Amino acid sequence: SGLSRASRATFFRGFSAATSGECLEALKRLDGSAEAPEDDMPGILGSAIASYCHARAGRRVTIGPAPDADATLRRERQYWIAITSLQLRDWSRALSEATGGLKLLADKPNDELRWRLAAVAAVAARESGNSGIVAPLSDTMRSALGRLQAQWGADFASYGQRKDLMELRSRAEQR
Repeated sequence: SGLSRASRATFFRGFSAATSGECLEALKRLDGSAEAPEDDMPGILGSAIASYCHARAGRRVTIGPAPDADATLRRERQYWIAITSLQLRDWSRALSEATGGLKLLADKPNDELRWRLAAVAAVAARESGNSGIVAPLSDTMRSALGRLQAQWGADFASYGQRKDLMELRSRAEQR
């Protein structure tokens, strides 16, 4: 429908701004995502990405329950809730959400999401003093990144330059 197409275009512009570190611009586009149908990608992911941007701007946010959605969108939303919790320094929730996302992902072939979830979990585990699980989570992150880089070849370079991912990777690789 027209609304769906328009809300998707607005969502993708907001997503692009959020991943470029332009959260104020992202919020202009994503804060309206609450009006998107809850069974549509903008409605499911938009509010979670907006929460991330609010957290980056130093605002406290309340992350509501996930709407019913297909498993792919639920897993992606799990990442955005985890990274938002990391921004809020809620280490316990970040770890819980990221490891929950990894469990939802299980053995599905999605190394792009796997490395992001493992990176958030590793940072949260380290920050919360849960040092016993940092190494395996870091290994999962590095393995998934390596496979992704091999699969994507030259296309990986521009992906790897995304501001949000560079920050996450840097935090995850700190000792």
